[in-house]
Amino acid sequence: AWLVLVLPTVSFLLGMAAPMDATAMWLVGIVALGVASLVPLGVGLRSLVRGVRFRWAVGRLIRRDELRKPIEAALASLRAEGRSERERLSEAREKLSEVRTSLRRFKDAIWRDASWQDVPMPLKMKVYADGVDRVVQELYERVRQHYPVLTNVALAAYGSYGLRRPGATSDMDLFVIASRALRLKDPKMEEAIATFDQLSTDIL
Repeated sequence: AWLVLVLPTVSFLLGMAAPMDATAMWLVGIVALGVASLVPLGVGLRSLVRGVRFRWAVGRLIRRDELRKPIEAALASLRAEGRSERERLSEAREKLSEVRTSLRRFKDAIWRDASWQDVPMPLKMKVYADGVDRVVQELYERVRQHYPVLTNVALAAYGSYGLRRPGATSDMDLFVIASRALRLKDPKMEEAIATFDQLSTDIL
């Protein structure tokens, strides 16, 4: 915006030394406006390119196809019969090791890798939240496939994660929203919520 003021002023001063006709003054003004309009356009394009770059980084570091198989295996372990709850939970945690590794790799890249050091903190926090979203959404979708009762239940984030401002040491706070009537109607509801809580707590 400062160019709009500076260029006509310069042209006016030059015009005092070498008089310019009205057409020339108009041309200078038009050029000034054009140049000034390119500044926010350049900023916008740079932000767009940066956003695409970091979205690509999320998809590269946390791949849904790498999450799906271990989550399914963990769910199968939790539902296995003939074992104690402690044994089932221990086996499920072991199956989730790949998911924890993916999330840890993603977290280390954002908060420790040198290539991310010049990234503005608000953007870094948003990208981190997007990566966690990918893990949470995949986990919730897998659990919901095993427990269709969750179809009419909402999952919400709160705290710094819910505000899209999680830091490297932030807790990822989640809660499941289900009406009391729905919870009373289907006895599987409590089991489904408990399963999601167990797996998400272990991963996050």
